[in-house]
Amino acid sequence: MMKMAYKVVIIDDEAWTRDTIKRIGQWHRYGFQIAGEAADGISGIACIKTLAPDLIITDMQMPGLDGAGMLKIMQEENINSKVIVISGYDNFHYTKQALSSKVMDYLLKPIKEEEFNGLLKKCADELKTTSLSKLKNSSSLMGYVAKDWLDEYKKIRDDYRNCIEGLSKRGLLLCTEQLSKKVNQEAVEERKLRILVKVNYDLLRIVEETVITSQIDQNAEFMDSDISYTIKENSSVEELMAHYREVGLQVISQAEDRMSKSSRINIDAIKEYMLNNYGDNITLGGMAEKYHISKEYLSSLFKKETGKTFSDYLIEIRMNKARSLIVEYNLPIQRVAEMTGYIDITHFYKMFKKYFGTSPGRIRESQND
Repeated sequence: MMKMAYKVVIIDDEAWTRDTIKRIGQWHRYGFQIAGEAADGISGIACIKTLAPDLIITDMQMPGLDGAGMLKIMQEENINSKVIVISGYDNFHYTKQALSSKVMDYLLKPIKEEEFNGLLKKCADELKTTSLSKLKNSSSLMGYVAKDWLDEYKKIRDDYRNCIEGLSKRGLLLCTEQLSKKVNQEAVEERKLRILVKVNYDLLRIVEETVITSQIDQNAEFMDSDISYTIKENSSVEELMAHYREVGLQVISQAEDRMSKSSRINIDAIKEYMLNNYGDNITLGGMAEKYHISKEYLSSLFKKETGKTFSDYLIEIRMNKARSLIVEYNLPIQRVAEMTGYIDITHFYKMFKKYFGTSPGRIRESQND
């Protein structure tokens, strides 16, 4: 069984500080996983209560509820996560609160990489030998929202994953729209913030896992700090969904580019197969399965490389072959329909007239005149 990573929440109102912390931390080495980010104390508390992190790395000087106030709330509510305080302000009030809250250490900016990773190692060692008292709803909304709401949310969330893995941009847009409507059903802002934290956590995990399993270039521009969304007290559902809509679309585009480079020869092979087997029951789904790629990806790649949809290309092959069989070989129209993959003669007549602008019989007559 895979060992669960220790969850980390980073709370700082300065984006560059959060990025520095994420960049210099040897997270994997010491068994940590960044579960969420927040830009102020209010959203930080929401992250902590929702995600129940093993380690909290927080600034002290923040807008609204500052670090001292946040640590006080944690102390009053018996939240026992490990805490590392990082601040650019050597302030006695903050230091006193940090010490009374039993934080692991208090670091001043600029952060020293060696010192910071030393604290991560120390924290990991302590976590191995102690058991934190976890919050009841660790990374879950169970008991916090209605079961029906939660079931519907999970379905949409899973659809979001399926759309990214299936490279469906249209489906991705629909899922983010549905998620927006779902979260906006919650009218109480404090509860909505907790829900946003959970949704942010879920979608970030989905994107990260897709990037890894799809072997996408993790050095791509959006694969740096932009892949994650930082929760703020005034974060809106629309802002969060816009972020994961854009990131999801970029992940799909990256995956399409990677697959296109490794699968270009498949389009030529597919075209040749269609040309040689036009009389068989050829479908987009069947061809995708044959060449071990998704139906959505094959449809997109085929249109990109041929300028035509899979269906239009197949119809073109069949209609040109049908015309040749009627005019040059003078075969019965019923037989031509069967040979070009049409069991229903009425459907064949309809497709032929739509393609050539006239019926099979008139084509034959015009050639015999």
